[in-house]
Amino acid sequence: MNLSKLNEVLIYNDYYHVYQPIINLKTQSIIGYEMFFRSKQFNSPLQAFQLAKREKLLYEFETRLLWNGILHFFQSEDLSFKKKIFVNLFPSTITHPKFIAFIKNFISLLNVSANQIVIEVNEAEKIQDFELLKSRINYLRFMGFSIAIDDINKTITEVKKILELNIDFIKADIRYKSNFKFKDQKRILIKSFLKICKEDVHMVVEGIENKDDFELVKKLGVEYGQGYLFRKPQKLKI
Repeated sequence: MNLSKLNEVLIYNDYYHVYQPIINLKTQSIIGYEMFFRSKQFNSPLQAFQLAKREKLLYEFETRLLWNGILHFFQSEDLSFKKKIFVNLFPSTITHPKFIAFIKNFISLLNVSANQIVIEVNEAEKIQDFELLKSRINYLRFMGFSIAIDDINKTITEVKKILELNIDFIKADIRYKSNFKFKDQKRILIKSFLKICKEDVHMVVEGIENKDDFELVKKLGVEYGQGYLFRKPQKLKI
């Protein structure tokens, strides 16, 4: 991987977004969509983010994707304006000194409602300043944004700490995790997360790829689900 690939993405907008629905498991209606980055310049999205972080361009990269991805979402013919859009951001982007000014300008210029945007804090990056992140999240919620913790893969003690961030959604991915390999282990872990979630914290289980997983999470009382069983991430029509 080299910097020229990232420059091409940033300068020429050589990328696109795909969107995957998040489903109310009880009604099987769509409550929102998660936004994903794609580019032919990289074999996987992870490569792009790793390169951006290494070259100290992660903030610029993520805010560019955020702007264009949400603009595309609200311009789409496919979606109702009542649906939520879930967007992933690393903790270092949320705590960046310029982020709050950016997000205010973003909301104003695009004329979109913060109430329809869910910011997913990406757990792939270590939180360097927990109190600063907590303060930023509180301010974003004051502005009207909802907050999710993406791809929880932690101990119960760590999850309890995460819940101090005053979040709205907690997301757990049941794909490819050894903890979720067998049905009994899936049940135990999901029940543990549900038990410690506050009343106003909603759980989303990602990676639902077959009917067995669907019936399991629905029976356990999980509110929302996401996965290939419902729909793969797709482009939207403008």
